[in-house]
Amino acid sequence: MSRINNCLYQWLEKKDLDPTNKLTDDEWAEFIKLHEDGFAEEGT
Repeated sequence: MSRINNCLYQWLEKKDLDPTNKLTDDEWAEFIKLHEDGFAEEGT
């Protein structure tokens, strides 16, 4: 998916939220699972 500059949401990836790469893939997946509903609610 390409990033569009004039959009109403911000595209965040692991590298944006964990710039020092301290989280394992499993920890990252758990973070997404815990917070995805909150991000969706804020974006709508």
